[in-house]
Amino acid sequence: MASYSVVAAEAGDREAANANSSGQQSMGGPTQDEVQAMCQLLGAVAVKQGLDLDKVFEGAPATTDCQDAARQAANP
Repeated sequence: MASYSVVAAEAGDREAANANSSGQQSMGGPTQDEVQAMCQLLGAVAVKQGLDLDKVFEGAPATTDCQDAARQAANP
């Protein structure tokens, strides 16, 4: 479970770093749209695997757009 938390936290960090990129790729990293899609996938996979999203994002410093996207994908 810890590895999911790390991925979720890193996704939120990446999304925050790219927040002002307007979907443009910055410095070879993923675009904001790609990060958003990854967060949605994380939520969909977590619910399929029976994982609690609160535990997946446990330890994240604050609620992020990534967490919101994951929750929306987990609860369409």
